[in-house]
Amino acid sequence: MGVWWSAIIAAAGVTGAVALAGGALTRLREERAGLVYELTPRYAGVVTRAVLAGVVGVAGLSAPLAWAGGSDGASPVPAVAHPAADAATTAPADHRAPLPTRAAASPPTPRLVALPGAAGGRLYHGTLPGDVTPITVWLPAQYPGHGGLHLQTLLVRAPHSALPQVWQGLAAAVAAGHSNAFVAVAPDDPCAATAPAAEQRLRDALGRRFSVDPHPRAWAQLALASPGGGCAARAELAAPLRYAATAVLSARLPGLTSVRPDPRVRLLLAAAHRDTAAQADGRHLRTALASGVRLSYVVRDLTPDRERPRLVRLAANYLTEQFAAAAAQTRPRAQ
Repeated sequence: MGVWWSAIIAAAGVTGAVALAGGALTRLREERAGLVYELTPRYAGVVTRAVLAGVVGVAGLSAPLAWAGGSDGASPVPAVAHPAADAATTAPADHRAPLPTRAAASPPTPRLVALPGAAGGRLYHGTLPGDVTPITVWLPAQYPGHGGLHLQTLLVRAPHSALPQVWQGLAAAVAAGHSNAFVAVAPDDPCAATAPAAEQRLRDALGRRFSVDPHPRAWAQLALASPGGGCAARAELAAPLRYAATAVLSARLPGLTSVRPDPRVRLLLAAAHRDTAAQADGRHLRTALASGVRLSYVVRDLTPDRERPRLVRLAANYLTEQFAAAAAQTRPRAQ
């Protein structure tokens, strides 16, 4: 019944307010019509009706609220129980039993994001079930057409601001016909997942979500600038069989000249023609390793922003070549 009375009161209030407001408007028109005959208008009646219209309207609308929260304690709105209060009244007297807690929410799966510079591909950002590393995943435009076939993966270690230029370079390399269409995964921290166990969790989680090739040699590293370049080079030197190859672009590599030579290392060190500091570090590392390191310093353009996509294209071509070589080495021989 309370609901019906509230509706009736509200309707009556609104009706009365409308009627009074209409009367005030009519009186105003009558008083203004007298100006033509040089009569002095009297607005007292207009103001009185307008004030009454406001009072009746407010009273009519507020009455249902007062009815719903009446002092008789029979409010039709159910009270919301407080979890802490309920727990306090139901816990044992000695309070040794732990209170029930909500299960920890699983990290959100990567969601499609609208970021500039996707270069025709699709971008996802988030964390994967089974791994805690925040990542950006770039799927090339060719990804939907592979019909479930596993694609090779690039572990990109680059600053977030440079990622659009990485996607641009990868897409351009595929369009030119010199590179495979790679799935690229870029941790928010360029040096994340460098330990074998952490990287394996990332590989397994990415494979379950995006159906990339799980084979260790179906993965490669692409690093741009520091500190990601140093982290990628150290990972390649520590475990060269975990990757088909690693390409490091425009990065300083101090402290790596004392590593032991390993003929299984496949490492490209590339920098723009103007980047003499990165070139010097690359030459020192190549001398220390004696083999397995390729240098390239031929890229040049008007600005570093224009040079980065060209360096990425160069790296994509190199990594495609190394992926093919790794596949040939791991392919079972015909009997």
